[in-house]
Amino acid sequence: MNHWNWNIFWFAIAFGGAAAQQEEKTLQLSPNFVLKTIVNSDTGIMDFVATVRTTGWFGIGINHHPVMMGADMAIGTIDAASGRPRIADYHGGDHKIDRDEQQDVQMLDSDSFKNSTHIQIHYQRKLATGDLHPGQDEDIKNAEDFIIWAFGESKVPIFHGPNFGSQKVNLREGEQQHGSSSSTTTPKPAVRTSTIRPSVNPNNTSGAARQYHWNNFVMVSVLLALAVFH
Repeated sequence: MNHWNWNIFWFAIAFGGAAAQQEEKTLQLSPNFVLKTIVNSDTGIMDFVATVRTTGWFGIGINHHPVMMGADMAIGTIDAASGRPRIADYHGGDHKIDRDEQQDVQMLDSDSFKNSTHIQIHYQRKLATGDLHPGQDEDIKNAEDFIIWAFGESKVPIFHGPNFGSQKVNLREGEQQHGSSSSTTTPKPAVRTSTIRPSVNPNNTSGAARQYHWNNFVMVSVLLALAVFH
């Protein structure tokens, strides 16, 4: 290969290796609640994939304290008309939750489903949403915060009974500007857990992550082909 071809070859190796890596974490919040997160600091987007043993609703919150009050929350429910999952942006109040005036979560339909035992919802939000309404959103910083969670079998979020808890974790730990290798966290013990074992694989790779890695594989292959045949 000439000098130009060698430049393309090493560019393909360096760029492809960096682009194909994102920081992933899998949190076993309870035997019934698995949360996978994927952060991309270049785009400022975090993906959440929640797989929960319920056919009713679930909630995920981020807070500086292990309580619902003051938490930035996402609530997953099932649409009564279509039977499809849906997600909405909420914040926690005093023994209640309120819908945010500015909605900053977006569900990925292709990777979200409900079956006879579980709900899975894949959604995205910005690390910093820019929500100007006081107390409704929290930035996801490279620091420890509490993930709070709850779920129930009712059609709308009401009292969760024993199905709730919190876990302290840095969702962006190990993050690098151009990505880093995926990892499974070693989280702090949950405050509460329920007792039913999940029947799905919590380590299942999300559709968005699989597509991301495939796109980068194709890109690197094309660059290598150009380098070889030029």
